[in-house]
Amino acid sequence: GSTMVVLKILSDRQELNSLHGRLVTGFLLLEDVLIVLTFTIFSSLGDFSFLSLVLALGKGIGLLLLVVLFSRLVFPWLFRYASQNEELLLILAIGCCFGFAMLAYFLGFSIAIGAFFAGVGLANLPYHFAIAGKAKILRDFFAAIFFVALGMQVVLSSLRTILVPLIAFTLFVIIVNPLMTSLITGIFGYRRRTIFLTAVFLIPTSEFALIMVAEGVKRNVIDHNVFALVVGLAMVTITAVSYL
Repeated sequence: GSTMVVLKILSDRQELNSLHGRLVTGFLLLEDVLIVLTFTIFSSLGDFSFLSLVLALGKGIGLLLLVVLFSRLVFPWLFRYASQNEELLLILAIGCCFGFAMLAYFLGFSIAIGAFFAGVGLANLPYHFAIAGKAKILRDFFAAIFFVALGMQVVLSSLRTILVPLIAFTLFVIIVNPLMTSLITGIFGYRRRTIFLTAVFLIPTSEFALIMVAEGVKRNVIDHNVFALVVGLAMVTITAVSYL
């Protein structure tokens, strides 16, 4: 599921704190944690061996421990000082995001891992609501840039090649995926309205899926047609959820 798109829709509808909103957020956060773990394994795919896998996981765990250390010892002191000025608070938060993204890049990971870990560190601060409120405008701006970049990846000449798989995967995501989500939430005894809304909000394909496939293309383990397919699937499902 697309954390960026779904949380934006839930926020606009003022449903983040509703029962289905909390369920959807739980699903999305768990998926994001799992995909970040997958990214750490991706860094060893070029010359895959057991040793490279262990080193990649070790670097990922080390980065996570560094974030925990900063969030406990460094961030509280820094942000206590920065909280006296709203602009300084925002600049410091952005600096932490770019700093950890750069560190992840130097360790051979995707910058998305570093940014995600920085967000985890900032979420545990008492000032995270103020940071989130200030960063909302930037988030919406970069979301627009993201969709522009997404549209630029669609090459019409490759549409004929991926059309049949695109239709098949779209039907799977729009029909089978919600049924699986409904089954899981139904087992836990939620009402039909909550089950339906949770299933519908989890339809759009994640932006992390696009990053993962792009990493696969860069490392020559995934074909360009697969990348075009995932981009097309993301565009169709993200558009569909707004109407659904």
